[in-house]
Amino acid sequence: TQTTWLHSEPLRDEPTASFLKVLKTDLTGGAILGDHFKLFSVANSDGQALGDGIGNRLA
Repeated sequence: TQTTWLHSEPLRDEPTASFLKVLKTDLTGGAILGDHFKLFSVANSDGQALGDGIGNRLA
């Protein structure tokens, strides 16, 4: 199963809501987002966490 990871690059002129929309996962994956620090985890089709990360907060 391929997974597309979110690369945590701040989008200086975009609001937080638009920034969160750039997160992409594969067809069987899923993402859980928290808006404060943009926490996310990606799960495979069996619901196992593949990784966790934290995005940069917008300045």
